Amino acid sequence: MSLAIATFRGALWNHGGKIIEYSLLYAASLVVARGLGVGDNGVYALVVSLSQLLLVASSFGLETVVNRTFPRLTGSDAPATRAYLLRRILVSRCAAFIAGGTLLAFLSSWIPALAGPAQKLIPVVIVFTFFRAFIPLLAMTLTAELRTDLTAWINAGSRAFELAVFAWKTGTGLTLPFVLTTLVVSSFFQLCAYLFVSRKVIGGPAVAVPLRPLLAFGGMFWTMTIVDYVLGRHGDVFFLAHLLPDPSSASLYDVAYSSMQLAQLGATAGLAGVTFAAFSRLSVQAPDSMAPFYHFLVRSITLLTVPLFSFLLFNADVFILTLYGGAYAAAAALVQGMAAFRILTRLFGGGENAEFILSLGDVGRFVVVGVISACSNALLNIFLIPSLHAGGSVIASGSANLLATILCFVLLRGRVRLQWKFWMSITALALITAGCVRFIGTALPLATLGLRFVVFALLTAGGIVLLRIASADDLAKLKAALAMLGTGASGIRENGK
Repeated sequence: MSLAIATFRGALWNHGGKIIEYSLLYAASLVVARGLGVGDNGVYALVVSLSQLLLVASSFGLETVVNRTFPRLTGSDAPATRAYLLRRILVSRCAAFIAGGTLLAFLSSWIPALAGPAQKLIPVVIVFTFFRAFIPLLAMTLTAELRTDLTAWINAGSRAFELAVFAWKTGTGLTLPFVLTTLVVSSFFQLCAYLFVSRKVIGGPAVAVPLRPLLAFGGMFWTMTIVDYVLGRHGDVFFLAHLLPDPSSASLYDVAYSSMQLAQLGATAGLAGVTFAAFSRLSVQAPDSMAPFYHFLVRSITLLTVPLFSFLLFNADVFILTLYGGAYAAAAALVQGMAAFRILTRLFGGGENAEFILSLGDVGRFVVVGVISACSNALLNIFLIPSLHAGGSVIASGSANLLATILCFVLLRGRVRLQWKFWMSITALALITAGCVRFIGTALPLATLGLRFVVFALLTAGGIVLLRIASADDLAKLKAALAMLGTGASGIRENGK
């Protein structure tokens, strides 16, 4: 099977699996938010944030080592080299987690937001996080080999189990300890499934290779995982929980961010990992194809995400009311702020910038960009949260991520072009159609939301076709990809792409 077919099939499985997984995950978070209420949901958001912090502290960038290194392994020794590296990486992760978990258990008593009953949840959080710590490494191993059908089944199955248990318990009263215990059980069986399907890679013959250069690369990228934590959802929740005595702001922010992730990941979930692996292979096998691939990726992701962000910008109130209820109505304004920042950020690309830079090995300057953006986010959070509460985190995080995207694009100057005409066309169309459907209303919020979205999707799709926003070249590439997936052709023959 050619690289092109393998990549597209991997992306197809990954995309379908991630859509199902994140849909189930979002539904579970929705049940939890409604079942716990605004206050306890804020504590839950903080607990998850601490779990993520522990994962970041023990990661040492090893997931990126796997995703960048494994696709480059070729020759007869590749399976044995992969087995050796994976074993050593799993042992390194275990040692790092033990150190990080011990530190968290010691420092938890110093965290004001965990005072009282929440303090008793720390041991459960550590156990839950321990199981989660190894899952990304094994998932990245399968993704790098484009065996994404297995990751899709395992991840979706775990999320389905969690949703079913939460929905069942809602009838008798959902509690925070029960939620965390369910996550522990689910993570344990998910890890067991990954160990089973990866047993040949882990237990096969091994050929020793130097590990220090890879760990050095991972160590540099580790800085970026810390930066991502500060720039992302969990860092903002952490700031909100520590700067404000009431956990409701953290709860509202978490709900708003979950809504944005539903739009983002629902459209681009299958690209996670696959596009970085593709960039890494192209950097070795076809460097001249990296820029065209980047441009196509930017346009495709913009086409998929900007319309959804635009819809939420104008319809966040009915969206939050329908899914979360009136108790979370204040989250609608937060959703609108996040949507506006993400639409603007797409002008300069997004995660594609980082993947391009990292595939070139330019980690040093990328780390500098990340540190600058993380520091700006932290400072803005500290200054804005006391007066603007969760709205301060929206401004801080949105501004910092916009800055990071612009700086990464600057690092790629001379290699790539700004896709501003495409961005302006799709943004104008999406904003106009989203504003028009805003006037549609019925007696039921669910019916209103559904009717608005259907009309919006039809108007937007019709506008894209009539105005020819998607170029003939992009459509030809998409048609070729679909033809390969459907017929199993030997590859894309035109120009070898």
